[in-house]
Amino acid sequence: NYDKIYKQLDKWKVKPISIQKGEGRGIGVLVIADLHSGLKTSAANGTSNTPDYNIEILTTYLKQIAEKVNQLNYKKLHIIILGDLVESVSGYNHLETLKEMEYGITGGNIIIVTYESIKKFIASLLNVEKLYFISGNHGRLTPDNRMDVDGGATQIISYMMKLSIDS
Repeated sequence: NYDKIYKQLDKWKVKPISIQKGEGRGIGVLVIADLHSGLKTSAANGTSNTPDYNIEILTTYLKQIAEKVNQLNYKKLHIIILGDLVESVSGYNHLETLKEMEYGITGGNIIIVTYESIKKFIASLLNVEKLYFISGNHGRLTPDNRMDVDGGATQIISYMMKLSIDS
């Protein structure tokens, strides 16, 4: 009865994206850090002294970045995504982290939502040559940094991106 199992697994299959190719000149390096996907702050309701932030705002920022980078018309674009790609997987990275997480975006959901956001962002850029990820202290799978020094969430998202990029 493997057919049933394969059909179930197919919905979780990492879907490839095609890198947009075009004319361009020079080599560009785009460095992005501290995306904190899954974080939700709101100055309006007093939960934060920082500007409002959530997954919609992050998506808007990424779209704006892609538009500006594409205007530079690089022949080859290298993207480096530095630490704190996600706010938290467990919600317990720091004492108040769980309170600052967008509802329902913890655990596996944060990995899926972040992967989908990054995938859409990469697909919107021209001439992506290489994509690099470096984990930060928020990208771990465990509440304690001594239990996951490699940033397991970032590793998973990086692996999924590698699978999805259509060379």
